[in-house]
Amino acid sequence: MPGEYMQSIKVALAFIGCSFAAGTVWSDWIYDYPVLQHQPGAVEAAAEHYYRRAVVGGLNYERLPLIPVMLAVIGLSAGLTLMEEHNLLFDGVCTLALIMAVSTYSTSIAPGLKSLAETGVKGMTSAEDAQSLFEITTKIAAGNTIIVYIAGGIALLQFIHFVLLKVWANNEKKAALQEGTSKKKSE
Repeated sequence: MPGEYMQSIKVALAFIGCSFAAGTVWSDWIYDYPVLQHQPGAVEAAAEHYYRRAVVGGLNYERLPLIPVMLAVIGLSAGLTLMEEHNLLFDGVCTLALIMAVSTYSTSIAPGLKSLAETGVKGMTSAEDAQSLFEITTKIAAGNTIIVYIAGGIALLQFIHFVLLKVWANNEKKAALQEGTSKKKSE
């Protein structure tokens, strides 16, 4: 029974952490989608949004939201410490996916926001500046999209794991109950 509670807590921490991290990045989707679809005027609007986010956020833009990620890490670590096959499978895959999300953030989003904060958006008038702005916003938008998909995948895997744990626990209870009734009948 304590293992079942540990599994529930583990799933809840990982699910909540990934949901909040995905929500934080998803909030930029109104700017990301038009950039990825190459809609006119989208790059300038997205660059202005990212610039404000980088300037107001200070150093915070350099890291993926730490508290949700740490919740997910604690939950996944708790699952890995149980050393059961299903935990190693589900939580191991989720841990690798979380590492991929953090590396995506640190290699595409944080440098893009940093370069926007350093150069600004208003003074870019030449064709080279426009191309640079397009590349930066496209990398940020693609990184945000990748992170949302990864966090959603982790949350989905954890939910599936939780459902499977409940099904397995119910099957074990039914088997134990049937075994107990068959022993009583044989006596």
